[in-house]
Amino acid sequence: MSNNVPSGPLAKFWDSIEAMVTDIATLDVVTLTGEIDVTLNQQAGDGQADTTITFQDILSNIKGVKSQGLNALAVTHIEADMDTALFIKDGLTPEQQSLLSLHNQTVQQARTARNAFIQSVIETFKVV
Repeated sequence: MSNNVPSGPLAKFWDSIEAMVTDIATLDVVTLTGEIDVTLNQQAGDGQADTTITFQDILSNIKGVKSQGLNALAVTHIEADMDTALFIKDGLTPEQQSLLSLHNQTVQQARTARNAFIQSVIETFKVV
């Protein structure tokens, strides 16, 4: 970034913008194997009329997570300039090969979604 970074009250805003741009510009996909037990603070059907559980409900109500033997099967990191780091576990079993295929599909879908988002932001602020 430039040397003209704001100070004072604008510094926090600038840091937020910088973090958002970095988050949008990079892409990380991690595929893990193993067992995870998640304990929630509240369960569905807590007396409210709507007992639909959303993914956000689960994330916001996690009380604890225990993992047993989590292992990285594949990790992909892609920078905005397309510099890419890729880790793939050695000696994949046929089941793990299927997971690697799913990992690669997820990377491609994430790249497509990220590019579409960036294009929509560019179009939103485009001045003709």
